[in-house]
Amino acid sequence: MSENQTIDHLPPNDEKAEIQVLGGALQEKEAIAIAIEMLIDAKRSKKFYKDSHQYIFDVMVDLYECGDAVDVVTVGRRLFENGKLDYVGGHYYLNDLVARTPSAASISYYCQIVNEMALLRDLITTCRVTIMRCFDRHERA
Repeated sequence: MSENQTIDHLPPNDEKAEIQVLGGALQEKEAIAIAIEMLIDAKRSKKFYKDSHQYIFDVMVDLYECGDAVDVVTVGRRLFENGKLDYVGGHYYLNDLVARTPSAASISYYCQIVNEMALLRDLITTCRVTIMRCFDRHERA
């Protein structure tokens, strides 16, 4: 690749890992607690690549923090109330998340993958911003 070419790739992500985290969190109360502990940082930064997955996770966190049950019914109801149920794929997609997750036992493993992908995306963004600042500074000189 020449030095004048831009990098144009799909940002790092693992949709299967995101599905396993969400599906596991919908299955077991302990799993959502683990996911919150592993995926929520002080800035509450976005960890999921798919916006719909991030929105589902945010609803789960809100329900959990309010002491409400976190399951397909409660998450679906909250998404409906917020006008986002169709945006995330509807009740069918929520049920599909659970169906595609055989067990919540490995949620820590999948949370690590989601974190790693988010970190890589953040690094890429930081590098791009730094590169743009370098070009801007060079052009002003």
